[in-house]
Amino acid sequence: MNERALFRPVAAEPLAERASRWEVLKGVLRSDFSHFPERAYRRGLYCIPLFRRNVWIPTGAAPLRRILVDDQANFPKSHVMRRLLEPLIGQSMFVTNGAHWQRQRRMVDPTMELSKLKIFLPLMQGAVDDMMARLEAADGQPIDVEQETMRVTADILCRTVFSEEVPEGFVDALSEAFRKYQKLTPAFIGLEMAGLPRWLLPLHAGRAAREGRRIRALLKPLIAARMATMKAGRGPEDLLSAMIEAEDPETKYRFTEADLVDEVAFFFLAGHETTASALSWSFYLLANDGAAQARAAAEVDAEIGSAVPGFSALRKLRFNRDVWREALRLYPPVTTYMRDPQQALDIQDYSITTRDIVAVTPWMVHRSPKNWSHPDLFDPDRFTTPEGLNSMRKAYIPFNIGPRVCSGAAFATQETLLVMAAVLGRYSLSPVADREPQPVAWLTQRSRNGIWLVLRKRGAGSP
Repeated sequence: MNERALFRPVAAEPLAERASRWEVLKGVLRSDFSHFPERAYRRGLYCIPLFRRNVWIPTGAAPLRRILVDDQANFPKSHVMRRLLEPLIGQSMFVTNGAHWQRQRRMVDPTMELSKLKIFLPLMQGAVDDMMARLEAADGQPIDVEQETMRVTADILCRTVFSEEVPEGFVDALSEAFRKYQKLTPAFIGLEMAGLPRWLLPLHAGRAAREGRRIRALLKPLIAARMATMKAGRGPEDLLSAMIEAEDPETKYRFTEADLVDEVAFFFLAGHETTASALSWSFYLLANDGAAQARAAAEVDAEIGSAVPGFSALRKLRFNRDVWREALRLYPPVTTYMRDPQQALDIQDYSITTRDIVAVTPWMVHRSPKNWSHPDLFDPDRFTTPEGLNSMRKAYIPFNIGPRVCSGAAFATQETLLVMAAVLGRYSLSPVADREPQPVAWLTQRSRNGIWLVLRKRGAGSP
C-alpha cells in the first residue's frame, strides 16, 4: 500500500507533551480530543489525574476486553451518563444496569431482527425519497450535509417507529430539540468527570432538563394514542407496535407507557444522532477522495441502477459498506462509553479505585498505531486485508462490544446504505473551499461548523 496516495482527513492534533489538569479539563469542556498527549494513543491504559478522581482511558485490546467483555459486570454504566441523560431517556436500557437492563434487552432485541428490517425498508425508502426531493433544489449549491443527514435519519426513525402518524413539523421539531440537548452536554460531562460539585452547572442542568422534557412531550401523545389503538385492535407493523407487543420471556413483563417513552426517546438518541453523524463523515470522506467516490458510485450503478433498492441489493454494496465502516472508525459517533468500577482492581499494573471513572474512547482506540496500520488515513480497503480484519476483531468499537453491543447496528447499516445509494446514484460530491469541518465530541461526534459539500448531478461537469 502507498500511504501517500491515501486521503488524510481532518483530525484533532494531540499535544506533544503531557497536559496539565487544567488543560485536560479545558479540552473536555471544549469537547475535542486535542487535550490528549500523543502518548495516550500509544499506551494500553492512560490515566488523567483530575481533582477528586482519576479518569482511565483504555486503548489496548486486552484492557478493552477486560472492561467491556470479560469483567463487564464490574464496570456498569457510569452515574455521569445517568445524571446527564435521565431527563431525556429516563430509565431506558442505555443507562440501566443488572437485572433491569437484562430484562429490557430481552424485550428490545427481537424488535431489531433481520426479518423486521425487511419490513422497515419501505418506510425508510419514503424518508429517503423526500430527502432526494429536497436535494433537487440544492443542485450545485454548498449545503451543510450534516443538517440534511440529521433530518433524514430523524424522518426514518419517525416512520419506522410511528409509521405515518407524526404531525406536521414533528420531524424538524424533534431534530432541533436533540441538537439543543447535544450542545448542553460538554460542560456537564467535564465537571462531573472531574468530581466537582454539580451546583457549579445549574444553568446547564436546568436547560438539559427542559430540552429533555420537550422531547418527551413530543413523543408521549403518539405513544399513548398507539397503545389505545392496539387495545382496540392490531396496529401497523413498525417499531412501536413491536415494542408494545414485546413480552419478557422470563418474567412476562410488558412495557408500560412510561417505559415506552423512555425507550423511544433512547431510540431517537441512539439511532438518529449517531447514524446521521457517521453518514455526514462518510460523505465528507468520499468528497475528498475522488477514486473512492468513483468506486462507490460505480458499485451503486452496478448493483442497484435506477431500481428501488431491495434488502438483498443493499447487502451487495460491499465497498460502500466499507466506506461506512471506515467513517465509523475515523469518526466514531459515540464519543465515550463511561463506566464506574464497582471494586478496586489492577489492570496492567495500574490500580483503579471505586472513586475513579473508566472512559472508553473509541476515537483513541481507533486512532492508536498499536491497534491499526496508518490509523489517521482514510482507507476503506483495510477491511479486506488480514491485518485490517484482525484490527477490527480486537480494536473496533463504534457499536461497543460484549453484552452491551448496540442492538441497532444492522438497522443503522441498512438506512445508511439506503441513503448512500440514493445520493451517490444521482450526485457527485466535492468539498467547499475554506470550510473544513472541525470535529467536536458532544454526545455524538459532530462538526463544530457543519460539513459543507457541493452536490452536483452526475455528468454535470463535476468530478
